[in-house]
Amino acid sequence: MLFIIIQELVNKITIAKEKHKNENLKKDLDIANLKLQT
Repeated sequence: MLFIIIQELVNKITIAKEKHKNENLKKDLDIANLKLQT
C-alpha cells in the first residue's frame, strides 16, 4: 500500500517537473522570437 502511495507521489512530481520544463522552454522560445523580430 505504502509503495503505491510513493509511486503516485513520484509520478506527480515527474509530471510537475515536465510541465515546468515545457513552460520554461516556451518562455525561452518566446524570448528568441522577440529577439528575431527586433
